[in-house]
Amino acid sequence: MSRYKLTIAILTMNRAEQMRHAVESCFRSVLPERTQFVIVDNASTDHTQTVVDELKAQCPHDIVYKL
Repeated sequence: MSRYKLTIAILTMNRAEQMRHAVESCFRSVLPERTQFVIVDNASTDHTQTVVDELKAQCPHDIVYKL
């Protein structure tokens, strides 16, 4: 059995602010305690990594970042 009840996967490329808004929208929802976010970055050249780091600092859930 998975340790997570919900996985939210986001695929992104050079959409740092849109990705931030999508994840923050999820934060405002009622999520199970065992939720994880998986952010898959398709070689962004913007500040996506910085945004992910900021989201990790404010998120009570696990965030996995894959390049």
